[in-house]
Amino acid sequence: MIRVPKILLGLLFMAFASSANTLFANTLFLYQISYDATSGPIQSFGVSFVSQNLLTGSSGAFAFNPFPITDGTDAWVMGKAIATFSKFGFAQCLNFATLDSFLPVCGVEVFSDHEGGFSAFFQDSLPTQPGTFTPDGVLGAFTIDPNTAEFFQVPGTGSLGTGSFNFKITEVPVPEPSTWLLIASGLIGIAFLKKYLPE
Repeated sequence: MIRVPKILLGLLFMAFASSANTLFANTLFLYQISYDATSGPIQSFGVSFVSQNLLTGSSGAFAFNPFPITDGTDAWVMGKAIATFSKFGFAQCLNFATLDSFLPVCGVEVFSDHEGGFSAFFQDSLPTQPGTFTPDGVLGAFTIDPNTAEFFQVPGTGSLGTGSFNFKITEVPVPEPSTWLLIASGLIGIAFLKKYLPE
């Protein structure tokens, strides 16, 4: 059995402790949003994506994996998104849309068949910390042909409200690349001690 001097163990512990605060120096933010339909043609849907920073009204376009929205027959694939603010400064929004749709500030504009998207807006600003939030309003519009469009709306009363909308942000710590180098160096050092230090 190898006996490692206590002072060496102490030095190893100190080295690890001094670097522990840098093990997870980077943080990403996981966004999870979903619509739960209770009425209307548009079915429930959801998407999650990761952002390097908390999104604000000035963040602009952000990346996510495209996802479909469907009424059970027709489908619209959300392929682009933008975080923006209203012209009057009283709301900030996340807008998702099909590639051919136009994304103005806090809204979606569609001009032809099978286009669509939705906008989730928050009074004053988008969430500035992790947590679970309820947007002040969400509106989606989707065209089928020149004479047919389908909608969903949250919140609303009576026939205006078609479901609920969930919005959650979670912090995701990401190990620094140097962490893996530190771990590898430690393992090599232990292997060296086992092989060359006398028992």
